[in-house]
Amino acid sequence: MNGSSVTDNAFLAAGLASLLAAVVGGGLKAFGIEIPLLKSRMRQGVLAVLGVLLLAFGLGILHLPEPKPAPPVLINAWSTPNFIGVSPDMIGTRMGITIHVNALAGGFCESGAMVTIHDQSGGRFSPSNTTTVQGQLDSDHCEYVATWVYVISNDDIGKTTFHDMQVEVTKDGATLGTKSLSIQVAPKS
Repeated sequence: MNGSSVTDNAFLAAGLASLLAAVVGGGLKAFGIEIPLLKSRMRQGVLAVLGVLLLAFGLGILHLPEPKPAPPVLINAWSTPNFIGVSPDMIGTRMGITIHVNALAGGFCESGAMVTIHDQSGGRFSPSNTTTVQGQLDSDHCEYVATWVYVISNDDIGKTTFHDMQVEVTKDGATLGTKSLSIQVAPKS
C-alpha cells in the first residue's frame, strides 16, 4: 500500500467495511461508510463476498480487464474500369469511371462514415462538375459510389498517364483511414 492509509483506497475501505459489517451483522459505521443492521444470514453472506472482492481489487489481486483496442479500419477503393484506352478518334470523348469505396472495421461496415474523394489530375465528378466529392457510406451495401468523368484530350494520345485520387474516410470528426486510387489512361492496344 506504499504508506497510504486504507481510506485512500476506496476499494480497500469499502471491502473492509463490508467484511466487518458481515461479521457483526451490520449496524456499523467505519471508514466513512454506514451499513444498517442486517436481518438475514443471506445478506451477511452476500456482504462478505462483496467485501472479499472489493479487498481483492484494492490490494491489486484482481484487475479489471483492459479495454480491447478498436480493430483497424480497412479502406477499399477501386474503379470500374481502372484503365482508359485512348486513340486519336476519341479526342473530346467523355469517359465515365465509377469509383467505389468501402470501410470495414473488424469485418463490420463503418456505417455512416463520411467519404471524401479528391482528384487533382484533370477529371471532374459528375454531376457536380467539381474535383472533390463527398458522401456517406451506404449502410445496405457498405459502399459509397461516385462517377468520375474524364474528357480525352490531345495530351492523352500516344502516352501513358496515371490519374491519382485521394480517398479519405472519417467518422465523428476522426480520420478512419486514407487510400490512394490510380486510373491509367494509355493508348489502346
